[in-house]
Amino acid sequence: MVRDNEKTYNRLNELQNLVSINQGRFGLAGPEGKKAVYTHKVGGAIEIWEYWSPLINGTGHVATVRDGERYIVSNSYRMLEELLQPPGTRRGDERLSDRSDFNQLVTEGLKQSNLFLWVNPRTLATTLRDFAQLDAVEQVKSRIDWERERALEEDKAIKEILPGKVRGRLTPEEQEQVNSLVTPRLDSIEQRVLAEQVPQMRAAMERRIVYAEACSGALLMLALDPKQFQLTLGTLIPLDDK
Repeated sequence: MVRDNEKTYNRLNELQNLVSINQGRFGLAGPEGKKAVYTHKVGGAIEIWEYWSPLINGTGHVATVRDGERYIVSNSYRMLEELLQPPGTRRGDERLSDRSDFNQLVTEGLKQSNLFLWVNPRTLATTLRDFAQLDAVEQVKSRIDWERERALEEDKAIKEILPGKVRGRLTPEEQEQVNSLVTPRLDSIEQRVLAEQVPQMRAAMERRIVYAEACSGALLMLALDPKQFQLTLGTLIPLDDK
């Protein structure tokens, strides 16, 4: 989130309209060839903009919105809709001021701070577990040296079907023959490595999540001035939840 004023907002609005008019020139493309820029009205007045591109991982789009003096950028317009709802109206909202343990941490912390961060690991645990499997898979994939594996498999395939030929000096037709053998083999290598390494990595992630769940809340406060800083971290680790 960044602060803005009317002059800055007007420039941003002009840029949004420019991008919307020239979507193709900016490399934007919506799902299945549809348009790439959308707008949504929230609360009858606030407007969320979406920009879709195949180059954006995950949600496939970037969303922006101006709410008063805040200009917010996210990778999900639905998340922005959630953020713009009045506090206390979202399902599962909890008033921290109603928690005696939270109030105790605030009392024991700094009198004032520039950074105030509250985390509830138990609430985060469900989300962390949802992403743990995907994260483990992506980490394992990123560790595979595909350039080396492809070179090895191509050399093997060339010896099998094109003896005497050299990798890198094949005709397009010959390379297509090699690819037809190599691609399934690389797929097989990936599946084997995933089966061997993902469960172990996933188990390590689960242990960290379980350790974090021992803490029912943590409050970090940081105060800065030109010559020094103050930092406090308070945690809540119930000995008996019964």
